[in-house]
Amino acid sequence: MFAVLCLGLLVVVIRSDALDGVRGELQDFVAWVANEEGLVGGSIALFVLAVVANSTLLIQVPYTLPLAAIVVASDSVTKVVVLSVASAVGAGIGEVNSYLIARGLSMPVELAETSRILRWIRRTGEEQPRRIPFLVLLTSGTSLPDDVVIWPMALARYPIRKMLTPIFAGKLVYCVAIGLITYYGTRAVDVEDATVSLDFTIVLLVGFLLYAFYLFEKSKERKQRAPTDEGG
Repeated sequence: MFAVLCLGLLVVVIRSDALDGVRGELQDFVAWVANEEGLVGGSIALFVLAVVANSTLLIQVPYTLPLAAIVVASDSVTKVVVLSVASAVGAGIGEVNSYLIARGLSMPVELAETSRILRWIRRTGEEQPRRIPFLVLLTSGTSLPDDVVIWPMALARYPIRKMLTPIFAGKLVYCVAIGLITYYGTRAVDVEDATVSLDFTIVLLVGFLLYAFYLFEKSKERKQRAPTDEGG
């Protein structure tokens, strides 16, 4: 409900003249980040965001939304690719962090031995080792949740070195595809006008922040419920 109210307020503000006073400054800032003068800073910001977003366990943070928001203001395909690659590298490192965090978690031996998915991963890794990299590539290169595969791989002690190539290749394909689709898509529907471009960018960024806030609140709620469930 809170997110719906915020989005409704955002639409009202955008449709009104409330942003006229800061529209030019925001447009200049987004253009600076997306283009030559601020390209390095924008790339670093997207890289760091992607690392943090993909280092979380079982919480999918939409790190490609800020990428799409910045790409809207970019003026060349080369810059779009640079920004997308920065996000991809950060996302790949984040997935490796996620694997290492999951591997460090304690898991009862009896649960590890009886878990069907862990036994399947071990068996597949021994009998059909080529399937594992394909699964990792599939989740890394699409919007499917990576942790569905990465987390069980870590608990099953599947070697991370065998997953590095599909993880980074998948993230590279995914982020570059998002960047190019956004770049050409927004131009196909004619968002060349600075006002429309800025409004679209604001919607994407605010949507990202609201969704991240929602995930944080849900995670906090689950942690608060956990002691109660154990006590009951």
